[in-house]
This record gives sequence, structure tokens and C-alpha cells, in this order.
Amino acid sequence: MNNKSSYSWAARWYDFSLTVNGYRQGIRKFFARTSLSLPTALKILDVGCGTGLMSEILLEKFPLAQIPAFDIDEKMIEQFRQKIARWPSPRQVRLQINVGNLFEFSTADKFDLIVTGGVLESVPLQPAITRLKNFLAPNGFFLNIALKQNWFTRYILGYIFNLTPYELRTNLGALRQAGFNKVDIMPFHWNEFPVNLLKTGLLGS
Repeated sequence: MNNKSSYSWAARWYDFSLTVNGYRQGIRKFFARTSLSLPTALKILDVGCGTGLMSEILLEKFPLAQIPAFDIDEKMIEQFRQKIARWPSPRQVRLQINVGNLFEFSTADKFDLIVTGGVLESVPLQPAITRLKNFLAPNGFFLNIALKQNWFTRYILGYIFNLTPYELRTNLGALRQAGFNKVDIMPFHWNEFPVNLLKTGLLGS
């Protein structure tokens, strides 16, 4: 398995940059206002976790949640592990992080919530969504923080990180084809800048 992604070169400063540019705060605001019908002691799967931004915020939002998280990039996971080493022990034990490939990941667990952020633009979209749906519990939710397709994401971010933003209708079609009965668009608000310029929340259930 290749354990180096297009983000490897940025791993050392990636987490810091998410704070400086306001992205972390934008994602935190988004999750603070997002309400889902989920059990209290839920299981969350963070796919392509990077340096752990969404795991960190979800552990705050859901104090009883258990989160396995994985990413293909060893350097990103190394930075994530260094960060959680400074966390209180009760918070650390609710999180399990590993190096892993989306198409090789296997578990008998079923998850109430599966989250991805800027991940599916680097893999075949339909096979990835179809595979992830198999890990959802009944009445579970799949939340994809998808990269918008515009000139900046296509020609700047796409070139830098070797990714391909999909059109909104392509993302929605892939969710429906995977068998999600309900598909919602969850746009970011203006005060969640700069995420509102780059990403759209897509929810399947």
C-alpha cells in the first residue's frame, strides 16, 4: 500500500494553517449548528482524517462518541498522533487512529455517522461512496464535506494536491446511486468563511 498522499509535503504545517486561515473555526461553526438524529453513545468513522480536524471537533460535539479514524498518509497520521498526545486521557481513549486505505479498510462495526472532508476528490467517487455505505448502521448518516468545483479548486488546489473536484450533480448522483434514500445539501454560511467558498456539505441517509 502506498502510504504517501499528495498532502505529505504539507503535513508538518497543515494543522497550523487550518487555524491561521480560519478554516478550523468555520468547520467548528458548521458542526455547532448541524443537528442530526443520532444516539448519545454513537460510533463515528472519520475517513481520510488528515491531522484530525473533524475528529477533534466531533469529539467535542459528541462527548460519548467513539471515533476510529484513518488516513492513507503516514506523515499526516504522525502529526495527528503528536497532537492527541497532549490531550487529556479520557478524550484520547475515545479515538483510535491508524494509517489506512479507504478501499482496504475493513471492520465488522457499523457506524452511526461517517464523515469525509476533501477525500473523495482523490479517489473514484462512486466506488468510494458505495463502499462506505456498507459500514453505516441502520438510520445512519454519511456526511461528505465536498470540494466545490470552481476555477480555484480545479486549477489551483487541484494542481497543488492532485485532486479533481466533482460537479454538485455528480456528487448527488453518486449518493443516490449508492442507495441513499434521502440526500440533502448543507451549504456553509457566510460566517463560516473560508469554508463557504471551498466546500459544500452533502448528507446521505
